[in-house]
Parts: sequence; C-alpha cells; structure tokens
Amino acid sequence: ALADPAKIDAAITQLEEFRKAGADHYRFYEATSLLGSVQLAKPDFAAARATFEQLAQAPSNDYKLSARIAQGRILMGEGQS
Repeated sequence: ALADPAKIDAAITQLEEFRKAGADHYRFYEATSLLGSVQLAKPDFAAARATFEQLAQAPSNDYKLSARIAQGRILMGEGQS
C-alpha cells in the first residue's frame, strides 16, 4: 500500500482487522506501526495521530521512539513544523 496508493484503504482495513483479532499477538505493535504509516501516507493525519498515540504506550522503547518520530512527521505534514 505504501508503494501503491490504490491499495491504501484495503491495507488499512486489513491492519485494523488484524489488530482487533490479535491484540495479544507478538506482531501487534509492528502492525500498529505499519497502520500508522499507511494512514500517514493516505494522508489521514487524525487517524495516524490516534494510532501513533497507541503505539507510544508500547512496552518497548523502540516503538515509543518510533511513535514520537511519527508524531513529528504528522506535524510536518500538517504544516506545523
């Protein structure tokens, strides 16, 4: 979906379904990060912000840092850099 904008909506749907079904799956936070990236590519800044706020609650510092960087990209996309 990141390489083909025509597939963004389908990717968002599939990632949301995975997250609903697999909240305890070991790839949950990876899927959350990817979902936020796809939402950012759409660009759906409000949805991406909500997704990355969830990612910021991850137990891993790597995901927390990734979420903070993404929040900066959202601000840049909105013209608030």
